[in-house]
Amino acid sequence: MKKLLSLTAFLGLAGAGALCAVDLPAFNVDAKVCFDTENVNRGRKEGQQNFKISTEAGVALLTGHGYIGASSVLLLEDPNIFGSLNSVSPYVGFCHDVGGWFTVDGSLAYHRYTNVPSIFKDIASSGDGDDVIVSDGGVELSVGFIGEMVFSPKLYFSYDFDRREFNTILSASYVYDLGALGLDRFALKGGLSLGYDTASRPYGCKAYFDGSDGDNDDKKGYFYYGLAADLVYKYNEQATFHAGVRFSGNAAKTSSWANSYFSFGFDDYANPRNLLWFSSAVEFSF
Repeated sequence: MKKLLSLTAFLGLAGAGALCAVDLPAFNVDAKVCFDTENVNRGRKEGQQNFKISTEAGVALLTGHGYIGASSVLLLEDPNIFGSLNSVSPYVGFCHDVGGWFTVDGSLAYHRYTNVPSIFKDIASSGDGDDVIVSDGGVELSVGFIGEMVFSPKLYFSYDFDRREFNTILSASYVYDLGALGLDRFALKGGLSLGYDTASRPYGCKAYFDGSDGDNDDKKGYFYYGLAADLVYKYNEQATFHAGVRFSGNAAKTSSWANSYFSFGFDDYANPRNLLWFSSAVEFSF
């Protein structure tokens, strides 16, 4: 964890130094620190209590908006005896408004997994068991469309080249201002999402599906969904606080890779398909 914090701090300082070294137009900086009691990624559990930290700087570029940033996941405990995956993900992107109806957003990220379980490294070093090796990094390309309308609909497509993982997700959200009820600066925010994810190399495992007998447990793709409800407090123009609950589930079998990769299919360690957890966050904008 110390190495991950150091790397995240280095990226932030390096980015700040680069910005100070050249004469750039006005830019905005956004930062977020979030605490979740579960770590859920694309409808599948990948850990438990965790902090998510992200920083992003954006600037007007050409006729659109360019941005650069980094996000990280710091797990406070492993989901089971086989460990977990902390990560840091620097990224760069560009978005452009199209006729005032929607915005096109494209980004490229590099995911570095800093805490690959030692059991996988031991298997890899022995030259045996290619079907359970986890990679420690990968490049992901994303393209999204954001609607400029009620419920803020978003449709994103992404592809991870190392995991050969394709993901698509459709989401919508709505914010209700509680000022009319005498609760100034407070709001309720709700969101829902529906996605589909498929991977030929789950977590970078090259031989995971070799020798598959074609049963349901060996399906590469699955559908997932999520619901969110937050109470939002806007302290001022620069700081906002969130606290709420999340619910997520997937349609994959318990023994599929999406729910059992880190448990090796053992029922005693298999992850649940449906999860309810608490989430809180503080956001800063400058």
